[in-house]
Amino acid sequence: MESVRPEDFTLTGVANVEQTLNQMPQITPSFTTTSNNPGTGAATLDLRGLGSVRTLILVNGRRWIANDAGNVPEIDVNTIPASLIDRVDIVTGGASAVYGSDAVTGVINFVLKNNLKGLHLDARSAISERGDGRVSSADLSYGLDIFKGRGNLIASIGWLDQDSLVQADRAYTRDTLQDGCVIKNTISETGVSTPAANADGLCDGADEEFGYLAGGSTFIPAGLFQGGTGALFRGPGNSFTRFGGARFAEDGTIVRFNAATDAYNFAADNYLQVPLRRISANLIGHLTISDFFEPYTEISVIHTRSPQQLAPAAAGIGTGAGTVPRLRINLDNPFLAPQARQVLEDTFGVDAQGDRGFLGSNVTGFTINPAYGGDADGFVTLPGQFRSRLTGLGPRQTVNDRLAYRILLGARGRSFGPFDYDVYFSSSDVTHNTPLQNSASALRIQQAILVRADGSGNITCIDPSDGCVPINIFGKQDISAAAADFIRANPSESTRVKEKIIEGVIRGPVVKLPAGDLDIAIGAHFRQTSFAYRPDRTLADGDNLGFQPSVGSAGRTRVVELFGRH
Repeated sequence: MESVRPEDFTLTGVANVEQTLNQMPQITPSFTTTSNNPGTGAATLDLRGLGSVRTLILVNGRRWIANDAGNVPEIDVNTIPASLIDRVDIVTGGASAVYGSDAVTGVINFVLKNNLKGLHLDARSAISERGDGRVSSADLSYGLDIFKGRGNLIASIGWLDQDSLVQADRAYTRDTLQDGCVIKNTISETGVSTPAANADGLCDGADEEFGYLAGGSTFIPAGLFQGGTGALFRGPGNSFTRFGGARFAEDGTIVRFNAATDAYNFAADNYLQVPLRRISANLIGHLTISDFFEPYTEISVIHTRSPQQLAPAAAGIGTGAGTVPRLRINLDNPFLAPQARQVLEDTFGVDAQGDRGFLGSNVTGFTINPAYGGDADGFVTLPGQFRSRLTGLGPRQTVNDRLAYRILLGARGRSFGPFDYDVYFSSSDVTHNTPLQNSASALRIQQAILVRADGSGNITCIDPSDGCVPINIFGKQDISAAAADFIRANPSESTRVKEKIIEGVIRGPVVKLPAGDLDIAIGAHFRQTSFAYRPDRTLADGDNLGFQPSVGSAGRTRVVELFGRH
């Protein structure tokens, strides 16, 4: 067993509990208050790197607030009052033999102060060497003896405020990186090196080595379509040149997509340090009425708010599933250049007789179909997927708003003979509301790109219902504030985790041996944990291009244990 003392937390100078404990060699960093993608706005601990769900977290030897920090019911250790920690005991050897399968990798037990006198203030603030990334906290605790020293009561309140940093704020996280063959000694401050020719594919040239190249996503603001026949461009005579991936240029024309130069750098908008606001209040007390009866209590209320931020929504329109149908484009759309109209009609048009604008296949090549009489209705449907990065909506955010409380009532004392007893009841409840901001509705995007110019030169939606506002995602993306409000979808989800525990134990010596007393402990434990996840309609039906669709779920577990040890 290894113990971490209060002075260890003080010397590290950090405000969050997990930042100090993650420096221990037994602990592998898991979710922290800087985790953005993935992240949950909570902090968990992972002994031996086998998963935080296999690490049992206790407070004063008892289970803490069941949470949805990762997998239910994992513990958010930053809900434990840092100013009241007396020590942290870390046990990694044989813990499951004592605590059961929840402690496969071990147990981390936070022992809180049991007696405190007077007023104690712990305040700190830290910033980076560049003057940003501020983290400030303050904890005020007051303790007093009651009933002539037979008991003690401790009240504390805590506050933490952590500023955000985005990856664009630091050169080493600014770019999206991917592995590749690079020219030696060309690394930049962002970690990107100059691509090497790598003619033989082995990257074994005299000036070549493996390193990082600038990478990115094929979801780009200019708009890209791929799949199906790709895009057909008219060549000499009646021939077509086919490009498997094509994008719109700023002038509204369609050009070939080049991943090396056209990919979207999605790293810059992501949080490097997430913003965090936390307010907590705690009450701890005990009173010795007699040797046989000492009631005690622990009450905690914690509110945290921590957003995660990602690049603007990656709109993949045309999966063909559910509420994300194939994209339709009207050929008289005023945002399209004449060349783009020609490419779209040649590639996707169908005339009244069902003929296409081309003949041939990917194997034989493509030529103009002389029998093609022009698209029948002036609308084309893309057989593949149209990809856009909706920068006009701003970065996506997942706002984790948690309200947690825990009430524990217990009693301990002498029972009979040399035996002691300890029995308690605890109830905890966590409500996690998560607004998801700056997603987009696929159906409304489809409605907003089907536009025409009226007789006065104004561009309007073909279907003006629900206050439709036109958008242009064909090249130079143009999404006005009103259009952003029209296509924006801000879904939400809610998770609630409740837990009730009743536990009692009797312990004491049964026989004297030459080496000392042989102690035994016997007890019983009952635990009920309930979970409910509720996404709103937008998440459930899938009309949402910024976040994964999800289905509501709920469940409950009951555990009854009888235990004994010596």
